[in-house]
Amino acid sequence: MVYAGKTKSGAAHIGVSGRLRDRNLVMWDEETNSLWSQLSGKAIYGKRKGEALALTPSVFVGLGTWVKIAPQGKVLALSNVRVKPWHYRRQDLAKGEIRMGGALALGLRAKGDTLGIPLRLLQKKGAVEVEVGGRRALVLWHRGEMAPLAYERPEGMHLQLKGDKLVAGTGEAFDPLTGRPLGKAGSRPSRGLARFPYLPVLLKAWKSWYPKGRILGQKD
Repeated sequence: MVYAGKTKSGAAHIGVSGRLRDRNLVMWDEETNSLWSQLSGKAIYGKRKGEALALTPSVFVGLGTWVKIAPQGKVLALSNVRVKPWHYRRQDLAKGEIRMGGALALGLRAKGDTLGIPLRLLQKKGAVEVEVGGRRALVLWHRGEMAPLAYERPEGMHLQLKGDKLVAGTGEAFDPLTGRPLGKAGSRPSRGLARFPYLPVLLKAWKSWYPKGRILGQKD
């Protein structure tokens, strides 16, 4: 998950506090030592309590893929950082659950409304159209990258995943990995699809933090 490093009161340089709350990591900021929830992005203790970090759209892909889709993008150098090998492979995450953690999900939220999408359900369906807080979204599973993707869905537009394309009822087609327009019958749409921000979460943690929130595929 990626948050903007600024709130209404100024910059926020966020670090890890080493604490947990409701199965979720607690962060802190260098400026005021306030504590923040990683899941909600809100300050839960300190001078900045009640402030929120804006969730930024992101995508989880291999480095080689990132270089192809964003050739001018920046890559963080890790030469001076001690890196410990991650014990989860991409194939393990693609199973939709991790040991000791249970089921994985995507968390979407907007204007007080929340929706959890179990990863296994998304993998089974391939793509789902949802609405959260009045915002329409298309959420899909990219089999090549073994990763979830989410896009804003323009009003009146319905999208389907057909092979390696996202196809609208108007005939317009988009690249499912980037949201860029592929055009239709000699013409091109004016713009691509905007990414919809989401949080990769443990389903138990999401339910614990948002007990009244909706879970796709589960009855209230």
